[in-house]
Amino acid sequence: KLQVFMAKRAHAHIEEIPSSHAVTVSHPGAVTHIIEKAARTVR
Repeated sequence: KLQVFMAKRAHAHIEEIPSSHAVTVSHPGAVTHIIEKAARTVR
């Protein structure tokens, strides 16, 4: 909860995935989607 609070306070864009700390292993498709979405926003 603190992590979400701090991210909102910093006006960060966050995505929550219900997972263990190894989200890249348990949800690789979701992680790929988030990375691709972030890459498209960078000039």
